[in-house]
Amino acid sequence: MISEEIIKILKRLIAEKLDVDILDVIPQAELVSDLGADSLEMINLFASIEEEFDNDIEIFDDEIEEIITVQDLFDLVEKKIS
Repeated sequence: MISEEIIKILKRLIAEKLDVDILDVIPQAELVSDLGADSLEMINLFASIEEEFDNDIEIFDDEIEEIITVQDLFDLVEKKIS
């Protein structure tokens, strides 16, 4: 299970990169339709996540396409750091 600390980090990054209120960053929120992310913001978000974790994780293009919700992102990061 993903740690609360990692969830806090991911929520902060999502809020910063998508310029949304952190209270709107909930697991069931869709990154594009609910939080308004466009393709450039998504690329910047994933690059920031990789950087935050000292490039210990790498998110590939095919994985990005599968991420719809905030929970999908939590799940992917959890899988990558496990």
